[in-house]
Amino acid sequence: MPRRPLALVSLAALALLAGACGGGGDAGGNRYEDDGAPFTFRYPGDLSEVALSAKEIRGREPVWRTAIGVDAENAVTVATYKLAQPIEQYDQATFLRTLDRTVRALARPQKLSPGERKDAKLGALAGWSYELKDQDVVVQRLTFAFRGQQQLFVRCAWEDDPELQKQVTAACDQVASSVALR
Repeated sequence: MPRRPLALVSLAALALLAGACGGGGDAGGNRYEDDGAPFTFRYPGDLSEVALSAKEIRGREPVWRTAIGVDAENAVTVATYKLAQPIEQYDQATFLRTLDRTVRALARPQKLSPGERKDAKLGALAGWSYELKDQDVVVQRLTFAFRGQQQLFVRCAWEDDPELQKQVTAACDQVASSVALR
């Protein structure tokens, strides 16, 4: 299966993504806790910071973005974006339709197909998750959560290789369960 770059374009109204890492080790792997970062999370010790070569959203700069992984194509990216107004002020049905359109816009340049929106959590925050497929094979998971004017976004991406998928999805689960906004 061909490698697909993670370079994404476009977006509707929301935001997403991440990329630069640092942290110290402990029994559960490493902890990302960079000065100035609006979040912390834990990740496996066998992964390291990876550089992402492209923006996810044209015209939308993240507040903070970092990525850990094997390489840029097999990585977990964490980012925060600022919403125009607190999440509580949006009409939920309209907001979710916009989120669905955003995910389709992120998937389209990679020729991926988004699955259905599912309830999910990022740390203690409730949110939504989408699987992106290349034909019938899941190759990415996007998860969004919101607090006030903050959007927390986690993208987990892997090539169509069972070992890479296992490694990245394990890291993705650890990041998603441990991420906390400051």
